[in-house]
Amino acid sequence: MKKNRQFFRIFVFVFTFGLFASCSFYKPVTFGTIQGVKLKGISAEGINFDVMIPVKNPNSYSITLVDYNFDVEIENSVAGNISSSQAITIPANSEEIQKFAVNTKIKDVFTGLTAVYKIFAQPETEIQFKGNAKVKAYLISKKIEIDQKQKVNINKM
Repeated sequence: MKKNRQFFRIFVFVFTFGLFASCSFYKPVTFGTIQGVKLKGISAEGINFDVMIPVKNPNSYSITLVDYNFDVEIENSVAGNISSSQAITIPANSEEIQKFAVNTKIKDVFTGLTAVYKIFAQPETEIQFKGNAKVKAYLISKKIEIDQKQKVNINKM
């Protein structure tokens, strides 16, 4: 009986050590430059468009974006919000383009229209994403902050 108990303690110790050690090997998920913007529609509720962004997962295991919320600013005007409508799984050791839906609210329609006009009228437009994302791998989750600003030439996409 003592051997079984000792074996169980060693097993729990090794399992716990392995679990905590694997957390230290986490490499952060990174978001690349915008690859495209597609206007989906204008309605009474607001303006909807998709933004295509490459997401890089340098880890040897897949990661799921389970909860995310970004404010999108175009030329320093709030254009809308990207929030989780569905989980996105990013395969291990990959860099894939993910499509994020941007939705404006009814109170922001004028600002959103102005922002969309700026995207397509100007040769280069500054777009900024601010917010956070919760990523999950197996039973472990981590919250990451995003604050990315870049110039985008939509006409060349």
